[in-house]
Amino acid sequence: MSALEFPCIIFKTKRRMDDYGAEDMRCGDLSEAQLKTHFRLVDVSAKVNPYTLTRIIPSSQPQLMFHGSREEGEKITRQECAKILFNEFRHLSQSFAMYGPYKHLIEKMITHMQSSNGSAFASVHLDAALKEQILNDRSPDNSSRLLLKTVLDKNIDWEEKCYPAEKIKS
Repeated sequence: MSALEFPCIIFKTKRRMDDYGAEDMRCGDLSEAQLKTHFRLVDVSAKVNPYTLTRIIPSSQPQLMFHGSREEGEKITRQECAKILFNEFRHLSQSFAMYGPYKHLIEKMITHMQSSNGSAFASVHLDAALKEQILNDRSPDNSSRLLLKTVLDKNIDWEEKCYPAEKIKS
């Protein structure tokens, strides 16, 4: 039996961190029609209409707030629209992170997304949240940590104190 030679890669994720070529990392690749029909993103903001680049006028009559009946106001630039949408995003996210050690993390992530021009987001708080999720994930089918532990425990030759090379799947 030949033993595994070190260093070696024993695990490689299917989806790399910060993979800017990944499908969900693209920007501007969907048309207005696709956003509205496929994803049903029609009324995405209470403050602006990003499709027409106009402010939405708050109505004093609640019955007029239904889909398609909101009044549109002044035209704005694409940059102004993006700023308003990000501010609204930050505000609405607060209800999802009201307490706990990571409550300010979402706001920092949104601000980074808005102003960092594609650079990777890094945070000790995000690292801690990921570590906590990995260590506390008890799902036998989805926990990478538990799946790795199972395979290593099953395949290590404890008598020879080695990991047989023939147990490696490519």
